[in-house]
Amino acid sequence: MSVVKEPSSQNLNAPSKWLQQLDDLCDRFESAWLAGERPRVEDFLADVSDKHKSEATRELLKLEAHYRLKANEMPTVDELRQRFPSLGSVWLRGVVEPVKSRGSSNPAGDTFARAATTDPITGLPTVPGYEVLELIGRGGMGVVYKARDVKLHRLVALKMVSAGDLASPEMLERFRAEARAVASLQHPNLVQIHEVGEHLGRPYLAFEFVSGGGLDQRLRGMPQPPRAAAQLIKTVAHAIQFAHSRAIIHRDLKPANILLSGDGGEERGEGERTLLPTGANAVARMPTSEQSPSTTLPRPDAGVRATGEAPDRTLQLPSSLTPPPSSLPTPKVSDFGLAKHLENEEQQTRTGAILGTPSYMAPEQATGRSDAIGPATDVYALGAILYEMLTGRPPFRAPTVIETLDQVRSLEPVSLRGIQPNVPRDLETICLKCLQKEPSRRYESAGALADDLDRFLRDEPVLARPVSTTERTWRWCRRHPAVAVLAMLLFVVTLGGFGGILQLWRAAESARERAEDNALAARSQRDQANVQRTRAEVQQQRAESNALVAEDNRLAAETARADAERNQELAEINFAQAEARFKQVQTSAREIAELGATLMKQPHMEATGRQVLEKAVRLQELILADKSDDPVVQLETARLSKGVGWTQHVIGLHASAEANTQKAIALLEPLVSQKPDDIPLRRNLRETHSQMGFIRLAMQDYEGAEQSLRISLDMAESLRARRQATAYDVTSLAHVLTNLSGLVSAKGDSETATAMLQRAVEQLRPVVKKYPLKNVDSTREWYHGELALALGNLAEFTWRTDREAGERYAREALNIRLKMQGLHPNSRGQTEYTARSHQQIAGMMLASGNEREAEAHLTNAFNLIKNVVTMYPDHWPSRHRLFEIIDRLKPLVLKRGDTALADSLTLTEFSAAKPPAERANYTAGDQFKFASIQIDTAKVRVKHGNPQAAATLLLTAITELKALHEQSADKLKYLPKLLEAMNDYCRLGRKTVFEGKILQMLEDRLSLLPNDAGANNSVAWWLSVARDKRLLNPDRAVELARKAVSLQPEMAAFHTTLGTAQYRAGKLNDARAELEKSLELKFKEPALNWYLLAAIAHRNGQPDDAKKLFDQAAADHQANHPGDDDHEHLATEVRTLLGQ
Repeated sequence: MSVVKEPSSQNLNAPSKWLQQLDDLCDRFESAWLAGERPRVEDFLADVSDKHKSEATRELLKLEAHYRLKANEMPTVDELRQRFPSLGSVWLRGVVEPVKSRGSSNPAGDTFARAATTDPITGLPTVPGYEVLELIGRGGMGVVYKARDVKLHRLVALKMVSAGDLASPEMLERFRAEARAVASLQHPNLVQIHEVGEHLGRPYLAFEFVSGGGLDQRLRGMPQPPRAAAQLIKTVAHAIQFAHSRAIIHRDLKPANILLSGDGGEERGEGERTLLPTGANAVARMPTSEQSPSTTLPRPDAGVRATGEAPDRTLQLPSSLTPPPSSLPTPKVSDFGLAKHLENEEQQTRTGAILGTPSYMAPEQATGRSDAIGPATDVYALGAILYEMLTGRPPFRAPTVIETLDQVRSLEPVSLRGIQPNVPRDLETICLKCLQKEPSRRYESAGALADDLDRFLRDEPVLARPVSTTERTWRWCRRHPAVAVLAMLLFVVTLGGFGGILQLWRAAESARERAEDNALAARSQRDQANVQRTRAEVQQQRAESNALVAEDNRLAAETARADAERNQELAEINFAQAEARFKQVQTSAREIAELGATLMKQPHMEATGRQVLEKAVRLQELILADKSDDPVVQLETARLSKGVGWTQHVIGLHASAEANTQKAIALLEPLVSQKPDDIPLRRNLRETHSQMGFIRLAMQDYEGAEQSLRISLDMAESLRARRQATAYDVTSLAHVLTNLSGLVSAKGDSETATAMLQRAVEQLRPVVKKYPLKNVDSTREWYHGELALALGNLAEFTWRTDREAGERYAREALNIRLKMQGLHPNSRGQTEYTARSHQQIAGMMLASGNEREAEAHLTNAFNLIKNVVTMYPDHWPSRHRLFEIIDRLKPLVLKRGDTALADSLTLTEFSAAKPPAERANYTAGDQFKFASIQIDTAKVRVKHGNPQAAATLLLTAITELKALHEQSADKLKYLPKLLEAMNDYCRLGRKTVFEGKILQMLEDRLSLLPNDAGANNSVAWWLSVARDKRLLNPDRAVELARKAVSLQPEMAAFHTTLGTAQYRAGKLNDARAELEKSLELKFKEPALNWYLLAAIAHRNGQPDDAKKLFDQAAADHQANHPGDDDHEHLATEVRTLLGQ
C-alpha cells in the first residue's frame, strides 16, 4: 500500500524542478519502508538544500508517521520535537494527532471535531440548532456531516473547516468565498445554501442535502450512453451559464462535484447517503490512504495518440454480453470553494498558484495563469467530464499530480472514437472543441455549448467542426517538440547531424592522437633534459675551471625540463578533452537509440523509428571499436554491446545481434569472476545470457538457445536462493523457466515443461499478490505479465489432459491481460497479448462444442487486432494475426447464417493486405495468402453486383498464383487455388480467355493424380462445355466422368458431368438417367440438369415436357445464378434448340 502525497499550495507554487525532486525523495523514502527497512528522515535530508529542507522534512515526517502506525507504533510530539527542534509543537501535533485518530474509534477524526465540543457517545461535533448524524465526506479544506435541522425538521449537509485552529487565513477566506458564491446563485441545478454560521469561532455552512450521490460514483469507469451523457452535460452547462451570468467561475468542475438527486425528492430518511465534495482535493466518499481522485487513476501511455478515424464497422458482441444502458437523474453542481468572482479585483488566488483537480483542469489553470481564467475554463472542465462519461476515463490522468499537469499542458486527448467506436462523430467533435488548449478556440460560453448539445440531441447539424489533419499534425509537433523535431529532421540527422557526430568522433580521435604525440615529445624532452643535466654535472666535477659553461648547460637543461612539464600538462588537457568528446558521442548514440525505440512504439511511426535505430546501431558500432583494459570502460562497453545487440535483434539483424551480445558476455564474465558478490553485475550477465537465448530462437538455433537459457536459469536459481532475494530475482527465475519450457516441450518432454511452468506460476503468485496492479507501473506490470504468460502456456499443456484446469488457467491469464490492456489501451504489445488470450479460450471453446462463446472471444480478438493494424499499418505480424482470427471466425459466422457479416470480414481482410507494389519482402506464404484473400473478395464483389471489380481482383490473383506455381517444385501446392481463380474468372463471362490454359493445367494435375475423382471430373467437364470447339472431346469426357463416378458414386456433381458428356456424345437416354440421378442426390445447381433434360425431351419428341423443364430451369437460373457463364451459355443453346 502506498500513501498518496497531496501537494500543499506552497508546493504548487514552487518551481517544477524542486517539485519533481521532492516527489522522487518521497518515493524513495516510501519504497524503503515498503521493502521492510526503517529509513531515517535525517538521512534523506542530507542532499536537500537549506532552502527546501523544512518543506522536505514536513513531507517525510507525514510518511514516517503513517508507516509507523501501520507497524503498531505511535509517534509522539516529544519524540519528534527532540529530533527536529526547529519545527513547532503545534505543527507536530497536526502530524501526530490525525494519525492517532485514524487508529482510534473516533468516526470524525478531524481537527474541528477534536477541538470543538463533541458528543461523548458518538464523538461527533455539536453545533447549535443541528443534530449531527454522521460523517459523510472529507477533503483538503473541509469536512462534511449529515445533520438534521432541529427547527425545520429537514436534513442538511453541514460543512466545516477541517483544519480547525490550524486553518490558515487563506483557507478561511476561501471557505467564506464559497458561502458568498453559493448564496448569490439560486438555480434548480445548483446546490443551494440554507445557512452560514459560526460556532466557537469556527465557521460552518448548511447546504441542501442531495441524496443521489456523486456522478463519479455513478460512472465508476463505465462509459455512458452518448445521448444520456449529452443530456446531462447540457443541463449542467445551463446551470454553469447561470453562474457565469452572475460573474462566478466555478474552477473545480469534476464528476465528484456534480451530485445526482434521488427519485422522489431530496428529503430522505436517515439511512440514505449524501455525497458533497469539500474543496479542491475533495472526494465524495471517505478516502483510504490508497486512493485519491486526482492522483491514483491509471492512464494510457504518455504521448501515444490514436491517429486517423476509427473503422466504420466494429463487430459488437450479442446484447447478452454487453452492459445495459444507464439513465442519469437530475444533476446539481456543488462545491464553489474555488469559485472566482470576475468583478472582484482582489482575488484570493495568487498569480502562479495552481488550484483545481488536475484531470479536469484547463491548460491555463495548469500553468498557474490566474489572469487567464474565465468562462472558457469551466467549458474545458465540462468537456473533460463529457469525455469521461463517453469513454470511461478522463482525457488526462497519470500516477502523480506533476505528470498529470504536464499532460494537460502538452498532450492532445486521445480520440474518443479510438476508445469507444460507437461515440457519434458530432458528439466527439463537440467534446474535443471544449478541450482545445487555447481558450479562444473553445465555445464562447457554457450556454453556447448547451445549445450545440441541444442541436445534437435534436439530430440537427452542430456548429462545432472537427480538427483538420493538418492542424492535428501541427499540434502534435507543438506538444512533442523533442520527438517531432528529431523525427521530422531525420534527413538532417542522416546528412548533417550524423555527419556532425562523426566529425566530433574524428575530432576526438585526432585530439587523442595529438595528446599521444605531445606525451611522447614530453617524455623525449624530459629524457633529453636529464641527459643534459647529467652531462653538466659531470663537466662541473671534471672541470671546475669551466664553471661558466657548466652553468649555461645547467640552465639549458632546466629550461628543457620546464618545456617538458608544459607539454605534459598540455597532453593531459588533450586527453581530458578527448575523453569528454568520447562520452559526448556515447551520449548522442544512446539518445538516438532511445528516440528510435520511442518512435517504433508510436502509431504510424514504426518505419521512421526503424531508420533511426539503424543509424544508432552504426554509430554505436564505431564506438565499440575502441579498446580498453579499464574495468569501468569494459563494463560500459559490455552494456553498450548488449544494448546494440538487442536493438539489432528488434530490427531483424540477428547475426550482428548475436555477435554483439556474445561480446557483452565475454566482457562481463571476467568482471563477475573478479567481483562474485556484485549482485547488479551478476544480474546483468544473467540478462545477457537470456537475451542471447531469444536471439538464437529467432535464428532457429534451438540447441544454442536452450544452452543460453539454461546458463541464465542456473544464474537465476543462484540469485533466487539468496536470503536478500527480491521480487525482481523471483520474477527473473520464473521468466527463464517459462521461456525454457517451450524448448523442452519441442523436444517431446511435455512432463518436464509442465513442471517448469507450474513452478514459474508458484513463484509468481506471491509476488503479484504483494504488488497488485493498480496504476501504470512498469515493474509491477512485468510481474503480472510474466504470470499471465506462464499461465497461458500452462493452460496449453494442461488442456491436453485436464480440460477444466486448462480452461481455468487460460481465463486467469485473460483477466490479467485485460487489466494491463486497460492501463495501456493503445499499446500494441498489450493489445496483441490480450487478443492472443481471447484466441486461446476460443480454441478451447470450439473443442468443447461451445461455438457461441468461441465466437464472442474471436470477435473480441478481431476488434483488438483490427485497431492495432489501423494504428500500426507497417507491422506485418499483426496483419498475419488478423488473417488468422478471420479464418477461424468466418466459418462460425457463416454457420449461423450471417452472410453479411462474413462478407464484411472478407472485405476487412482485403483492406488489411497491402497493394502488390509495396510487398517486396513478402514470403511465398504471404503472396499465397494475399491471392486467396483477393479470390474471396472477388466473390463478395460479384454478390454485391460489381463484376468488373471482381475481374480485376481475379486477374491479379491469377498472375501471382501462376508465378508461385511456376517457381514451386511441388506442382500440386498452388494449382487448386490457381484453377479456382481461373474458373471464377471464366464464370464472369470470360471463358475463352483462359479455358485452354485451364484445360492444360487440369490435364497436368490428372497426370499427377490419375485416380483422384475430382481431377477426372474436372477434365471431363471442360472437355464437355468448352467454348472453343477444338477443345471438345465428348468420348474422352464420358470415359473420365465414368471413372470419377465409380470412385465417388454419391457425388451429385460427378453425375451431372457424366450426363453432360453423354449428351454431347449423343447418348440421350444414358444422359437423362445420370442427370436425374444427380437431382436425386440434391445437386446444388439443378438448373444445369433441367436445361439438358429439356433438350433431351425436345429431341425425343416431347415438346410440352421440354418447355416445362426449360421454364423450371430458367426460374432457378435467374433466382440463384444470375450472370453465371455456364448457365447463360446452356440456356442460350437450349433456347435456340426449342425455337424460343
